Amino acid sequence: MVSRGEDGQLTVTEGGPRRLWDIVDECHALFLDQGEPTHARYGMTITRDRRQWLWLDCSDSGHSWELTGRGRPRGRGVLSPSAGGRDGTCDNL
Repeated sequence: MVSRGEDGQLTVTEGGPRRLWDIVDECHALFLDQGEPTHARYGMTITRDRRQWLWLDCSDSGHSWELTGRGRPRGRGVLSPSAGGRDGTCDNL
């Protein structure tokens, strides 16, 4: 829940087993760190065994997330601002 105090400041109150606002905050920080990427910089890989990966810039950029179908994607690079691929180049191209 988000509420505004008398001083105008917003406060987020969380409940339950997962800290959802922390996840949102991490994702937003990555989004800003990567230069606010547009949809054109994202891609998806589906393997023969039906595993699905969402990635930024390229599949080996260090910013990729396995789509598990069970809650939050398992990710690499969520808080990894030094990962490759920032300049639009990737080793596998």
